[in-house]
Amino acid sequence: MRQKIDTRALAKAGLNLVAVLDLASLPPDKRESLIAGRDAGRFRQAILIGHGGTALWQAVGEMTGDNPIDTFSREIVAQCLEAAEACSSFEFLYPGNGTGVSLTTLGDIAGWHHPSLMRVGINETWGLWFAYRALVIADSDFELTEKMMGQNPCDICEDKPCITACPGGAIRVDGLAAPACFDHRLSEGSSCTHTCHARQACPVGQEHRYADEQMAYHYRRALKTLQIYRARGEI
Repeated sequence: MRQKIDTRALAKAGLNLVAVLDLASLPPDKRESLIAGRDAGRFRQAILIGHGGTALWQAVGEMTGDNPIDTFSREIVAQCLEAAEACSSFEFLYPGNGTGVSLTTLGDIAGWHHPSLMRVGINETWGLWFAYRALVIADSDFELTEKMMGQNPCDICEDKPCITACPGGAIRVDGLAAPACFDHRLSEGSSCTHTCHARQACPVGQEHRYADEQMAYHYRRALKTLQIYRARGEI
């Protein structure tokens, strides 16, 4: 019987979303992108780690260093895999060396999310309050996780308060008008500097909504990225 990955230890550190995927079962192009430039025979599984809600923020504690959440997540995942008999070796693709496959693509394979009007995934339990924290390829033989299934919450949401809550008019019935979002966030005195009113208005998973401090931390970092792209003329 295969050993299960220690989801309890990961969840204790706030990393409460885990998907163990069989590399051989992934679409060929996705598998090749994950192992590009590496010894293909050395890795058997891809392990996707995420968090939902505020537990990770609370576990990290003091927010020091360039990216304390990435550093903390890597340390916890590494400790978990190093202690597991079912794992001989592993390599981080995120945070770290990068991958030719988007995290959201793997999240879709794992069934973690559905498309939302905000162009970010929405989870039936966590709503919009979840994120990807690590991707590892490993020479491991963990028990594979079953794909999450369920209905897209946006499909049964009649009021769609995210549309009316967006002060920049960027959320529309046909999806996100990204330029309108960027323009509003980058405008002087924008009310979306440290938050997202549309995200806050979504009724799904409200009990898992990030605290104001957590929200502001992530949106400040995202705003700096937008400012860099705008200065380069890329948006």
